[in-house]
Amino acid sequence: MRAWQADLARTASSLAAVLGCDPAGTDLDVALTARAAVLDHVAVVLADLAPRTRTRPGLRIGRNVPIAALENDPLAALAAILHGRCNPRLDRPPSQLLDPAYALTEPTRRWVATGLHALLAGREWSDTETIGLDGEAAWRAVGGVAALARGIAALDADLRALAPPGHEAIPVLAATAGLHRAAREALTLATRGNPGHPADIEPPAGVTVAGRPTSITAALAERAGPRPGIAQDLRRLSLLLDRTPELTPNHIRAGARVAHGLCVLAAPTAIGRDAADLRPELDDLARHLQAAAGAGRGEFPINPNRAAAVEVQLRDLHVTTKLALATRTELDPGEATGVARRLPRLVDQLAEHTRRAVEDGRWAMPDRSEDAVLPYAITSTTNPAHTPPLLGHLDTARTVAAGLLGRATDPDPAAPALAAAIRTLDTAAGRPAPDRPEHPAARPTRSTRTTPPGMAR
Repeated sequence: MRAWQADLARTASSLAAVLGCDPAGTDLDVALTARAAVLDHVAVVLADLAPRTRTRPGLRIGRNVPIAALENDPLAALAAILHGRCNPRLDRPPSQLLDPAYALTEPTRRWVATGLHALLAGREWSDTETIGLDGEAAWRAVGGVAALARGIAALDADLRALAPPGHEAIPVLAATAGLHRAAREALTLATRGNPGHPADIEPPAGVTVAGRPTSITAALAERAGPRPGIAQDLRRLSLLLDRTPELTPNHIRAGARVAHGLCVLAAPTAIGRDAADLRPELDDLARHLQAAAGAGRGEFPINPNRAAAVEVQLRDLHVTTKLALATRTELDPGEATGVARRLPRLVDQLAEHTRRAVEDGRWAMPDRSEDAVLPYAITSTTNPAHTPPLLGHLDTARTVAAGLLGRATDPDPAAPALAAAIRTLDTAAGRPAPDRPEHPAARPTRSTRTTPPGMAR
């Protein structure tokens, strides 16, 4: 087991090095070969420690794995996605692709190291006696391979961007859609109830890894994603909206679209006043904002106002949010909670701007009423036929956001430490984590979604 842990740690260190470098110049064939070696090893370890994941009747494979499976049995969901993987058909043999002598660029050399260490880890695992392995050791092994899968999933976007049309990488990457989410849920389950175990792989005592070991978690955090200060950008947008006398319907819908993206981005890690998950409130708010963003009925301003500063700020927030969602980057709890606290203010401003414009007759819209005389009518709140649906959706979102504001607060700096202390006491008292069984071979008894995601990692 010790030799396997050392090779697993070296695999993790090499993969973290790949995460930390510029992907330009990567040999795609080498990367796909190394990726396959890592995922093959992850699948073998899962099958050995949780035999139920070898076959799971009724669990659909690949991109069709249902969300319920991800939350109720993350190991089976991860295994199902891995069952659907396909190995690339390449012109060069793996022995040449993973030969350091043929690696001409830095990212390619790091991929070669990752693949070689994964193959060595697989060889050591095949010689490891897993029967009778105690629960903690088994969960540490599951957490290790889940971290590897999460690192691989984070790199898939880079490989997809490098692949030219028709390249073998495209179907290979598509076959494991959902890998990031499944690996993250499996890692959360594996490390819960054992606060002394990091959510990453470190070499065992006495084992030296060439260079400074870099954790996959740290490398993921340093990757290009949303720049710090999204909450501050949101505050800046609110200040600009206060100073802007009039917005067009397109401005309002763009603001609703940005607010919707921020809800989705903040939901996994935002913490409420009582240290509870704010996901239900943010999901509810996101649903109403999505309806508002799509509630176009042809409204247009009678005297358009350019509002260039607002447009620039909306565009910046939209790009930042879109990048974060595309790379599956999570905000830290402090930043996510800051966003959650400022979202109600943004929603209130959008609703108020819309109501003033409609009541003051600054907008017009197509008149589809039976007694219409002209093709267009001035908007009004007194005639339902001349009231934009956008206003109703934003008024509802404003009410939901007011409830969110009552629960959102600045995260207590002591809250994570307190939660860790409670988990430590539970472990010291011999009480297992509420959702994690004693051994990976057993199914979780209920959903693993019982603590805020930011607290469980």
